[in-house]
Amino acid sequence: LIMPPDEHTYQGSAICNPFHRCHRYLVLILICFLSFGSYFCNDNPAALTDYIVKDMDVSMEEYMTLYSWYSYPNIILSLIGGVLIDRVLGIRLGAIIFSSFCVLGQIVFASGGFFSTPYGFDVMQLGRFIFGIGGESLTVCQNAFSVQWFKGKELNFVFGLQLSISRLGSTFNMNSMSRIYLKVCEMFPHNLPRVNLSFTLYFGKYYLT
Repeated sequence: LIMPPDEHTYQGSAICNPFHRCHRYLVLILICFLSFGSYFCNDNPAALTDYIVKDMDVSMEEYMTLYSWYSYPNIILSLIGGVLIDRVLGIRLGAIIFSSFCVLGQIVFASGGFFSTPYGFDVMQLGRFIFGIGGESLTVCQNAFSVQWFKGKELNFVFGLQLSISRLGSTFNMNSMSRIYLKVCEMFPHNLPRVNLSFTLYFGKYYLT
C-alpha cells in the first residue's frame, strides 16, 4: 500500500509543497488577486462618470442604471451561485465560469462606445448585467478557496487581506482610468470620443485576464 505524501514525507521544494507555509502564502496571493480585477472593472463607471455622461449623451439618471443593472442579478444569483459552487460546479470550475462572465461582461460594456446613440448605452447596460452575473459569485468562490486553504485564526487575517486587495483594485481604478482616457484621446484625436471611451474601458479587461 502506497501512502500519499504528508507534511513530513514530501520531498519537493517548499513552494510546490502544499503543506508548506510558502506554498500557502502563494495561494493566498492568488486568492487575493482573484477579485482585484473584478473590483477594478466594477468601479470603471465611477472613475469615468463625466466622460460616460458626455460621450454617450445620457443623463445622470441613465448613467446610474449602470450600477442598477450590475446589482439586479446579484439580488438572487449570489445565493444561487453559492449553491452551485457547493453542489454542482465545485470551487475551481465555479471560479472559471464566474470569471468568464466578468470578462465577457467587461468586453460587452467596453464595446458600447462603438455603437451610435442610443444603442451604445444599451450595450453598456447589457455588459454590466453580464458582469453582475459573475461579479459577486466570484467573491463567493474566493471565500470558499480561503476556507479550504486556511483554518482557525488565520481566516480573519485572510479575509481582511482579501478586502484590502479588492479595495486596492478600486483605488487603482479611481486614480488611473481618467488619466488613461485623456491619454487615449491625445493619441487618437480624430476618433469619436465614445470610441476612445471604449478603448479606455478595454484596458480594464486586461486586469481580469
